[in-house]
Amino acid sequence: MHELTDEIWNMHFDLNVGAAMRLCRRAIPELKKRPVGRIVNIGSAVTLRSSPGLAVIRQVSMHSKD
Repeated sequence: MHELTDEIWNMHFDLNVGAAMRLCRRAIPELKKRPVGRIVNIGSAVTLRSSPGLAVIRQVSMHSKD
């Protein structure tokens, strides 16, 4: 943590927490119109520690037709 700059911390925080909050803010009015609605937020520590080849795996999984 001592090597992590405020700029990088803020970028990751906004990406992970801010994006989820903004998505919920936009979804809630539509969900309130329905009898039942759920929001499930899932996070990952990968943003702070990635693995070699992760981007390739992600792209392959996105384009898989299974």
